[in-house]
Amino acid sequence: MSNAKKTGKSKFLAEDLNDFMNKSQFVKESPKTGKPQKRNKSAAPAIQEDDMSSLMIEQQVSMKKRKISASQGSETPQKVRDTIMQQIESRQQCTDLMLNNLSNIIKQQEAEHKQMKENQDKLEQLTGALLKCIQQSCAAQKQSLMMLWEFHASFKKRYEEMNVLHKAQNEKLTEEIEDDLKNLEQKLIIETKRNGWDNLRKTIFHAMQNDL
Repeated sequence: MSNAKKTGKSKFLAEDLNDFMNKSQFVKESPKTGKPQKRNKSAAPAIQEDDMSSLMIEQQVSMKKRKISASQGSETPQKVRDTIMQQIESRQQCTDLMLNNLSNIIKQQEAEHKQMKENQDKLEQLTGALLKCIQQSCAAQKQSLMMLWEFHASFKKRYEEMNVLHKAQNEKLTEEIEDDLKNLEQKLIIETKRNGWDNLRKTIFHAMQNDL
């Protein structure tokens, strides 16, 4: 029974070895005809158990390699999915970072715009207050100028009236002085004549007394 199993096992290994050698092109062509050499039927029983075990090991190794390649082939879609997920995650992180930066910039710009708007409002208020103050000063200056013009016109009118009055008074006074001078002149003439006659009389009277 054990001999039958051993013979069947040896026959199975021999056939596998032959197939392996044929597939691996271990059968060399004849240098003259180029045809593969015929196998020697007596060579199969002559294979030793060590060679058979080494062949079994090689076969197991090849099977493991096939399994590894098959497992790698099955792992390829997973790697693709992982790569795609990593790319999506990287893009998402980059997008989030960019959106966060843009949001911060927009918030900063909004804050600066708000501050500038507040400064504009304050400046408009100050400008309005300054403009109002200037308008009030201008109105007060205009009123003062009008008062000065009114004072100027009043003074000019009073000066002209006073000038006319003084001129009339001077003319009247001149006439009065001329009349007084004329009267005085007449009085002097009359007085002179009177004194002349008196002196003439006295002279004649003295002369007459001396002659007597």
